[in-house]
Amino acid sequence: MILLLLFLSSATLTTASYYHVQSVVNAKCGISYSTPSWSSDVATAPRSLLMQDLAANHIDIFHDYERFYPNPECQKIPKAWIEVAALYPLLARLPLPKNNLTKLQRRSIFMDAANLKEDATLAVATLTRFGVVVLDNIIPVRNVIQLEKEAAMLYDQGHFQRAKTLAAEHLVPIGHTGSGGLLLPSFRSDEFYWLDQKQTVSRSAEQHFRQQHLRIMQHLMERINKANSSLLPSLHSFTEPLLTRYDKGARYGAHVDSSDHDTESQLSISCLMYLSENPVCGALRVGLLNPGRTSIDDSLDIHPKMGRLVLFLSKHVPHEVQQTWSPRYTLTSFLRSSALDL
Repeated sequence: MILLLLFLSSATLTTASYYHVQSVVNAKCGISYSTPSWSSDVATAPRSLLMQDLAANHIDIFHDYERFYPNPECQKIPKAWIEVAALYPLLARLPLPKNNLTKLQRRSIFMDAANLKEDATLAVATLTRFGVVVLDNIIPVRNVIQLEKEAAMLYDQGHFQRAKTLAAEHLVPIGHTGSGGLLLPSFRSDEFYWLDQKQTVSRSAEQHFRQQHLRIMQHLMERINKANSSLLPSLHSFTEPLLTRYDKGARYGAHVDSSDHDTESQLSISCLMYLSENPVCGALRVGLLNPGRTSIDDSLDIHPKMGRLVLFLSKHVPHEVQQTWSPRYTLTSFLRSSALDL
């Protein structure tokens, strides 16, 4: 923290100065100064596509940023901070997996959902140790196939929209994930449909998604709370379901879903269920935490598999979606906790 104060006193930053996402926040200006410490090539990643995306949004990040900050106190932000806040997080990449996991560690990360029926202690222990756990066969395959068909139907009916990035959230006020910010396909190019009960109509497909989502999330919350032995705060609710579609080179750059400064959404555990199968491309690359949750020890590629549920700590685990070349659908939600230390 002392080092961070030293950095704040200087307008010139070096790559070594950058700390974890959301490490420094200017509340008055709504800016999070960050370059992820887990990134493998933030400083050297090519910027041409990103700059083209910004230009398509009519933004010159180094000259026009004042119009996004109406507060007079925010009119003299050093160029170096603007670059750290707006540009570098969009260039972040997780390092390639080292494949250092033992067979026992892999078995503890990749589990069968049947283990949650009675006792989820091992799954919770894995989640708190590595920051991620994968549960296969969360629902019968026939149910997943039906959900995939319904997701494709909703897409064909035109209900999905292009996702906007949260990494530029300080530029434009945002609501739920993907709804605000900027269209930056070099960082994020999936499409989404948020099944918000207040905004969507009661189509049979939507009702089916809600029923399946409610059953799965209630089951998870009950089992995790029951198994918890002070390893995780008590979970009390979950968000509305979110459908996402990846196709034709779509990807989602490295990011963290929440932070310690996010006191409103209370996101604790990100829950991602695959409705499609693709063992070749479109993997979810997640960072694996060290025991103290202070750094990333390794990364892990998790490939889409029907009925596979991935759980990871929303505030601690960086992750990215690798490019995919065939349509696939995912159902996403977040378990919430009122505790702020997760």
